[in-house]
Amino acid sequence: MSDHGETDTAASEMQSPARTITVPITVTPLAKRIIVWFLSFTAFVLSCVAVGSCKFVQLTQSTGSGVTVAYFGLFQFLSGGTCVSLDLMIDDNLISLSPSDEAARAFGVLACIFGGVAVLAFLSVFCKKMDQNRWRAIGIALVVCLVFQSFTFLVFNSSRCKSDAFTTACNIDEGGAASVSAMIFYMFAAAGVFLLPVPTGSDIVLDFDGQSSYSPHQTQKTVTEVTNSDGTKTVFVTESTNAFAPPTDKEEGQNEEENKSDDPEEIKKSKESEEDEFDDEASLEEGKSPSKKSVTEEASEKNIDAKASTEDCKSEDV
Repeated sequence: MSDHGETDTAASEMQSPARTITVPITVTPLAKRIIVWFLSFTAFVLSCVAVGSCKFVQLTQSTGSGVTVAYFGLFQFLSGGTCVSLDLMIDDNLISLSPSDEAARAFGVLACIFGGVAVLAFLSVFCKKMDQNRWRAIGIALVVCLVFQSFTFLVFNSSRCKSDAFTTACNIDEGGAASVSAMIFYMFAAAGVFLLPVPTGSDIVLDFDGQSSYSPHQTQKTVTEVTNSDGTKTVFVTESTNAFAPPTDKEEGQNEEENKSDDPEEIKKSKESEEDEFDDEASLEEGKSPSKKSVTEEASEKNIDAKASTEDCKSEDV
């Protein structure tokens, strides 16, 4: 019986489902905005890489003598392992740009410009309050970058990819792959801007010491709810100014007094000057000069000295 009971217990333990531990992960709105900014910055970098690449398209030409493979981009082509500007071939009348080439070039440059502006505008979110219109404008700029970046593939409609003289085939290469990646990142960044709430909060100001602080005019409200013994609740609302606000004139004076030197000689001199000022004030209250004797007292002293000198002279004559 005991063996049978132990077997049933072991079987029930094996059949019991395993426990799952759920760890909640909280992502703050600031972290979400940082992620969206990183997506837009990555898209901007990939867009610039695609425009400057000399291996945007892989061109395969089949002729009677064989198959040749060449690589070219929007502004450069690959020659002997080195990127060379297409303008050299245009100047030598070796190739001519079709309207599709020119459109792809223009939209590629515009995608880089709008992407850079959107990334810089996104940086201001971390140090300044932004209203809904400007926040949505960043999202619209990212959508425009997505559209402009897609127009770079007009290069596949150029005359080089559609030559009637011999069989040609144009395939996407490194630069084209970078352009596709930029479009994907632009799409996710724009979606993140439209899905996230408008950033709110106090402005961040840089002082002369290079330290960041919040705007001094921003006040902080603290709500405290207290439950009384009879079951009623009392709500206290307190407002406090920002701790990073610049000190007032009174606070600066207090700080200067606290920051005075601890040198004993300076302390002694300051005490003596304070005592002199106190004596001067006391003498002024009595109607006397604070530092000099009155004129009448000086004249009487001179008369006494003169009488004493004349008496001494008379005694010597006698």
